[in-house]
Amino acid sequence: MSTDHNVSSNAFGSNTQIHQGNTVIHNYGSNASRKANFVLPFPPNESVIRRPEIVTKIDKLLTRSKDGHYCSAALWGLGGSGKTQIALDYAYRRSHEDPACDIFWVHADNETSFARDYQRIARKLNLDYKVNSEELFLTVCDGIGSLQRWLLILDNADDLTLFGVGVGGQTKSLFEYIPHGPGGTVLWTSRDEQIVNLVGPLRGVLISHMGIKEAENLLAMTRREDIRADEIKEAKLLLQELQWLPLAISQAGSYMLRTSTPIKKYLSKLLEGESRWDMLKQSQHDRHRRPDVPNSVLETWNISISHIRQESETTYKVLNTIAYLDSEKIPLSLILAASNDNTPGQERSPQNQEEVLKMVIPRLKELSFISERKAENGDEPSFDMHKLVQDAIRYQLHTDDSTLETYFATAALGVTWQYISASTEQ
Repeated sequence: MSTDHNVSSNAFGSNTQIHQGNTVIHNYGSNASRKANFVLPFPPNESVIRRPEIVTKIDKLLTRSKDGHYCSAALWGLGGSGKTQIALDYAYRRSHEDPACDIFWVHADNETSFARDYQRIARKLNLDYKVNSEELFLTVCDGIGSLQRWLLILDNADDLTLFGVGVGGQTKSLFEYIPHGPGGTVLWTSRDEQIVNLVGPLRGVLISHMGIKEAENLLAMTRREDIRADEIKEAKLLLQELQWLPLAISQAGSYMLRTSTPIKKYLSKLLEGESRWDMLKQSQHDRHRRPDVPNSVLETWNISISHIRQESETTYKVLNTIAYLDSEKIPLSLILAASNDNTPGQERSPQNQEEVLKMVIPRLKELSFISERKAENGDEPSFDMHKLVQDAIRYQLHTDDSTLETYFATAALGVTWQYISASTEQ
């Protein structure tokens, strides 16, 4: 049976393990009493609603093993689902539970923000931060990796090509500068399920909508008023209309608080066609979110939609076309038809159909824009599209490009007519 002992004030370096028979001596040197480095961009969020199932999964994945193994995990899901707030909450919980753990935060949405935060960390660690980018990245990577216990959070890693995903390893990626030293923990957040390629398929945690009770608690918290018995019916309808999405609920609660709007009146405005977009585009300041990032429900997915267009015009076309269909039970045949040119009676080419099945649908699922329903009794596969994403796409097209708005609305009408005609013939 082995025993552990700690030693200090000796000739060995810090974080050294000395093996003597069945005894393992851990030498933490001066690190045991030093003050941990703490680099986080946001204060604690006292209004956070913890989601027990997610907290349990994260804690299980990131439990620091006794032998100091490196571990990592990734939170992925639709924009506005609460990934950043969950990661922030984990960082403060980790700091409270392990005060000697060094904690760092990096905005990973582009190389500029990545470099800026690595500079901030370099200054904190008393490293040279005025060197060129590659030397800076290597210096900070080595500096963090040499620490005894550390946590690095990489937030909003939505463009995964920066980290080598989907580029075939032909170019250098920022992933080379992510530390992997013993005693280290890395937590990623991303809108893209492909983030699991960086941590392993079993180390990804899907962050979707809140549970009903969690959503009710968030609404009560953000509007600073409990839901009364006579408001329960309207509150449940409102939360369903907001798809139990944390960002949408927070914005709604903040708006109700600021304008003294009752739940019933807010719901009524949301259900009215003319005022729906006015309600959803409201953006309240949030000190736990970056000020330079879109904070309204109707704008938060613009980045993801832009990435889709850069990747594949076919996927972009399908996404915008089905945004004008009913959000539930979209048949596979309608999605296949949406990938074609807007020509009545046009036959689908086998190559085009294969592209939709192997690339378009999986990509939209990876970004949480659509979800597949479970087929029963040999029924045709069907999909649901996030209702608020549909609102956001329609709003963006209406605001930015009326020509494209007309094109995709007409395309949706065309594929619907083809589907109805085919069903009638059968």
